[in-house]
Amino acid sequence: MSGRTVSLFPGTQLLYDGDLVEVTEFDGAGVTIRSCRTGQFSAVRIGDLAARARLAGGTDPDAGDGPDPGLVLAGLTGGAARRGR
Repeated sequence: MSGRTVSLFPGTQLLYDGDLVEVTEFDGAGVTIRSCRTGQFSAVRIGDLAARARLAGGTDPDAGDGPDPGLVLAGLTGGAARRGR
């Protein structure tokens, strides 16, 4: 892991399990996401999201022009997660 971070907040779009999703809400250790394709909402654990999600937008982390695959949430406090910051 390189130490790069990604800020997550409501409205952030990610690729999750091959589907474009949007973060809609934080709730403790979980995140609610909405599929942009189907409109379906899902609740996932932050750890699961961090392990399986990629940023949408087509940056190539190996080329050094964007964040690493996955999400680094180490700096996110419990209160910030609930507020979506």
